Amino acid sequence: MGHKVSDGKSVVVTSPAGGTTKDEPYEVSGYFGFADEDSLVGESVSLSIGQEEREVTLPSKVGDWTVGTPVYWDGSAFTDASTGNRYVGRVTRQVLAAGGVGWMLVAPQGFGDPVAQA
Repeated sequence: MGHKVSDGKSVVVTSPAGGTTKDEPYEVSGYFGFADEDSLVGESVSLSIGQEEREVTLPSKVGDWTVGTPVYWDGSAFTDASTGNRYVGRVTRQVLAAGGVGWMLVAPQGFGDPVAQA
């Protein structure tokens, strides 16, 4: 028997070193998501981990962040470099090469190797 306990769009984790800031991205306990609230280190915090479109700040890179460009997480920031980084979504609103605010469709969480899921 298994009772539904949630829609799987968020997960409660222990806040990492430095705590969390609402709506900022984090990778905690194997999950990538956006903090639903501010928290102090060691507190319980909810991370949004479901597929959703987010407004994010993307760094400068060679060439524009065009719609459909894969986005990766290097453990502390978004990047376009795939090697050794976690695939986290795709650009849905273009950002110029200088970087800036754009939109990203966050990829759904998988159960395999998150680096290999691109």
